[in-house]
Amino acid sequence: MRIIKYLLLFTVSVLFALVSHAQTKNATISGTVIDADDGYPLVGVAVMIQGTPYGTVTDVDGKYELTFPSKECTVVFSCIGYDDLVKEYRIRNASSFSNIVMKIN
Repeated sequence: MRIIKYLLLFTVSVLFALVSHAQTKNATISGTVIDADDGYPLVGVAVMIQGTPYGTVTDVDGKYELTFPSKECTVVFSCIGYDDLVKEYRIRNASSFSNIVMKIN
């Protein structure tokens, strides 16, 4: 009976570790958002993962960094006075988020 308790405890511990590890895989995208007309960095651009609470805002240099659960998703860049920019995130295209150019609407 004692061996069964230890075996059950071990199994539960392993399952907990696997679930915890699976939940901690995150992706990070980062880059700079600039104006299409003059190339200046844009401050205060909202960078959001559509349909989730994950998001950030560009700093005074137009830079951003966003960490979110690693999965395919839609990233929306929005700023007052500019057209929203919608990009599909896939693990293989993460580097395409380093330089974002937004156009005035």
